Amino acid sequence: CDWSSDVCSSDLVPHTDCRMASATEPEIHETILNDYGVDTRSVEFRTVRDQFAALATDVMRIRTYPLLADGITVGGAIYDVHSGKLIPQDI
Repeated sequence: CDWSSDVCSSDLVPHTDCRMASATEPEIHETILNDYGVDTRSVEFRTVRDQFAALATDVMRIRTYPLLADGITVGGAIYDVHSGKLIPQDI
């Protein structure tokens, strides 16, 4: 945020090929246990299958948060790790 010019925006930017979007919660826990010997079942990772839908939900949650200051713009895009491009989402 640049408070001196009254411009403030925030973007949520998940990325493609995210492990949290390519496996189930139990699979993530199993991988961590097998690879690192750490039992993470007490942690909720909140894996997602549809990153676009999850992004839209997250943006809407932030936009409608009652303590968010007036005038803050919240948007979203998906970062493509292969091309290096941002894919803006019309949310």
